[in-house]
Amino acid sequence: MPVGSSRKGRRQRHRAAVAAHTRAQQRARAAGCTTIIEAIESVGPCSGAWATNAFPGNSWHQWGLAEDDYWLVDGEAIWSSRKLVNGLNGYKVWSEEAAKHGLRSLGAMGDWPHVQGPAESSPSRLYSLAQIDAAMRKRFGG
Repeated sequence: MPVGSSRKGRRQRHRAAVAAHTRAQQRARAAGCTTIIEAIESVGPCSGAWATNAFPGNSWHQWGLAEDDYWLVDGEAIWSSRKLVNGLNGYKVWSEEAAKHGLRSLGAMGDWPHVQGPAESSPSRLYSLAQIDAAMRKRFGG
């Protein structure tokens, strides 16, 4: 079993993510980032399958600069980074093509479906919370 894939490992990662989000939420509130706070409060606590570790505004998806894709073979969605069709894997081809066009694939880090424009991993590496909040307000209203 891979390291960290046990139930205990998942619980530890979840607790760490919740703690990180709580700290980020406190920083956003202190900085007066009303759009980010409203997004969190309007959704409320969630349960169910994991979707993201990204705090609101801290994913390039929310900026319209990233996407997650699957490859389609004979009408069937393929999500495997190991399956070969005619000796090729769609995600590996996708990653190579993205790089040719100046895009960044996260396939080498295990997130094969993800391709983004910016090289930085997160908007928070380029922008302050206040700048992110303003960009999200402009993009989504609020």
